[in-house]
Amino acid sequence: MSTFNDPAAPFIRNILPSYVTPGSWRPWDPTQNCPSGYTCKEMGGQSFGAFSCDELRRIAVEEYGFGDILAGIWCPYSTPAAGFVWNCPAGSYCPNSTTSIECPKGKFCNYKTSSLTLEGGAMPCDRIVRRYFSYNKKKVSRALAIDSIMKAMKGNDELQRVNHKREQEKYSKLRPKLELIAERLRKIRNEDATDSPPPQHDIFYISKSGDILFDANAFFDVIDQNKDGVLSFTELNEVMCLGEERLSAFIANMQARMPLEQRATHLGTVSRETFVRCFLDALADAANLEPTLLEAARLFQEMVAEEAGNTPTSRFSLRTSIKTSMSTPRLSVPYERLHMSPTLTSFLSDMQIYGIVSRFKKKQREEGGKVGEISQEEFVEHYPRFLREVMRPDFTTSLDKPSKSEGLDVAFQHLCLAVKVGKDEVNVLDDVTGRFCSRTMVAVMGGTGSGKSSLLNALCGRAYYGKVSGKVFVNGNEAKIEEQKGVIGFVPQEDIVYPDLTVKENLLYAGRLTLPAGTTREEISELADEVMASLGLSRIANSLVGDARRRGISGGEKKRVNVGIELMKKPKLLFLE
Repeated sequence: MSTFNDPAAPFIRNILPSYVTPGSWRPWDPTQNCPSGYTCKEMGGQSFGAFSCDELRRIAVEEYGFGDILAGIWCPYSTPAAGFVWNCPAGSYCPNSTTSIECPKGKFCNYKTSSLTLEGGAMPCDRIVRRYFSYNKKKVSRALAIDSIMKAMKGNDELQRVNHKREQEKYSKLRPKLELIAERLRKIRNEDATDSPPPQHDIFYISKSGDILFDANAFFDVIDQNKDGVLSFTELNEVMCLGEERLSAFIANMQARMPLEQRATHLGTVSRETFVRCFLDALADAANLEPTLLEAARLFQEMVAEEAGNTPTSRFSLRTSIKTSMSTPRLSVPYERLHMSPTLTSFLSDMQIYGIVSRFKKKQREEGGKVGEISQEEFVEHYPRFLREVMRPDFTTSLDKPSKSEGLDVAFQHLCLAVKVGKDEVNVLDDVTGRFCSRTMVAVMGGTGSGKSSLLNALCGRAYYGKVSGKVFVNGNEAKIEEQKGVIGFVPQEDIVYPDLTVKENLLYAGRLTLPAGTTREEISELADEVMASLGLSRIANSLVGDARRRGISGGEKKRVNVGIELMKKPKLLFLE
């Protein structure tokens, strides 16, 4: 990295203060990773070089007299986007900026711990008890002090056990795919797949205690064949073998999990930080997209446990449950449970889950089965196929499909709205001309009192408080827009929901009042489900809306219910105030 020819290097060296130790600053190529022990900076593609983190600590103490305020900082080997100064993580201590050591048993290491001394932030656990007791000004017994500390430590241990268990459950689900990837990596490195278990530094292995361990950094180093710190499409596909379309979606999934400013600038590439942080989650999503019968059965069992108010604490005997499902009591879950499944909602949108539910409904009606819930046999048999259908790029619902008529094209010329103020007449709208094309969304923006609501009211025939003049054209023909009220929806600023009803009941009530005569209850219910899915309300379908006296859904959800009530009319033109 020191061989990088930075044209700005002479200038930066000249402006460095004289007290900076020689060699603390070095040129740095922004396309390369920031070296361990250094913090790197670039702006607008211009490199400002790499500066020693240990030198920053020395300057704070010896030059500025601030004391050792940077003790416990940590500057690991990182990507340019992450070339910052970090605090030493909790549970470890960092004697220098490049080293992080696990805290020994019996010691307590908080964040930013530099050494195993009281001053450095680490102390024996019994010392914590004494400090707690001596600093507590109230007369608290020593037994109570010790009990409080022990409870805190026990709670921390319990949290670590829970997090470890969750991590192992995630690895356990991905184990077949991780083993396949490890096999491909061994071939890349010309290793024999029948060798003895890999050493601790290998990518994927099983520890003596049975824990599954995965080293994403080591994985990255193996497949980054040209060592440029970025994985190309070709390098990643050599071990993933997903094909062009699926690998593109896999990379996009990883990129979408990162903050916008930390995403790769080149499409189809993945940085080290993105890969390390997001690979397993993206792999879990990819695994969800092609479930086997066993994985579908496990997902169903998870939903059954959630419906019963339990959390699965152990693996289900899936093979046994599938083979004996006909001889055991029939298990089923309601349609709503799919919208509340953490697994499904982690990689599917509400509309995609609705698409799966609607396919189960259609299948059950065709076969004369029970509508309203899904049995285990039905779910295991049809879920993989339905999932593939809703994941296709051309997946649409009835709300997405264009109607036979292309909607309303509204144009207006010299539109005015005059309002009486005392004896005078004031033009709130004065000679406004414009057009709303069909199948488009138009935003009317302006300051408070600029006439936004007045324009909408004048256009949709709600300006009863004034005199409207000008011409309005609907699909090219001059007309009064209020004559089109049957196909126009208007969402006011104020809430128009019924607080005593649930979200779905509000939509059903609106549908029964506004849809044409002859619309069946089944069709109204289907439309309500689709509207809720399009607005992200499916999870709270059976929640009471509520008001100031009764706790209900949030303000943002209530506003979406307002929109949903108007969508139940199937409007060709929708005004939202």
